Amino acid sequence: GFTRESMGCPILIADGLHGSNGQWVELESFHKFKRVKIAQSIYEADFLISLAHLTFHPDAGFAGSLKNVAMGCTTKETKLAMHSSEAKPSYNEEKCTQCLRCVKICPGEAFYEKDSQIHYQAEKCIGCGECIAVCPSGAITVPWASVFAGDVQRGLMDGFKGVASVFKEKVGFINFGFDITSHCDCMAKSKLPVVPDIGILASQDVIACDKASYDLVMEAPLYPGSELERKDIKAGQNKVEFIHSDVDTSRYWKLCEKTGLGNLQYELEIIS
Repeated sequence: GFTRESMGCPILIADGLHGSNGQWVELESFHKFKRVKIAQSIYEADFLISLAHLTFHPDAGFAGSLKNVAMGCTTKETKLAMHSSEAKPSYNEEKCTQCLRCVKICPGEAFYEKDSQIHYQAEKCIGCGECIAVCPSGAITVPWASVFAGDVQRGLMDGFKGVASVFKEKVGFINFGFDITSHCDCMAKSKLPVVPDIGILASQDVIACDKASYDLVMEAPLYPGSELERKDIKAGQNKVEFIHSDVDTSRYWKLCEKTGLGNLQYELEIIS
């Protein structure tokens, strides 16, 4: 868990204990969202330094600073909308313990009680995600089946733009290329790295930082005994797309460039 003892520094939950404390930021141009909700403590900060652990990702393809900021600096409501095309939770009646927490917290009255039974009307859901946080039995979850990689990527662009607009030029991005795994750190279990450690990359340009990290991973040899080596990836094959076949990494980088978040061209300055 994230505690002062385990991290060696104070821990602040930026969007509050329930993940809903934040400020809405309107976007002048967008792919998916007209506005995003920025975590309150992030919104009130004077500047932003992002520390990201590089991994592959089933939707973004490659998770670095952009994904870290877009997901990590927004509230639960915006996170849910990024992950799901419908942005509405799934409800499993069999897992429900009838505790009524969802009924009490739902602002849209999508959950209601009738004849001592909880009922769910998805059409009334406003996508805030509050019910997912308070459900103790896992009966209310993110509808992963509705997740589409391209849709998630567009949401990430908007999420990052919203956060970046708060800080203007007062930002910095640091990618840690250690223990780079085939899936994101959300997973309950960790596998062997897919490539050896590539080092630490830093920049004030988020796209340059992420693209340089990605290129180094593509050039790196396979980690002995890794998932990529065991599945016998061929020379020249894209490492990310070999693991996550639904992801088009070239489309992702083109989207980054089109959105104007930074530069795909970069110059590496090696510090040893």
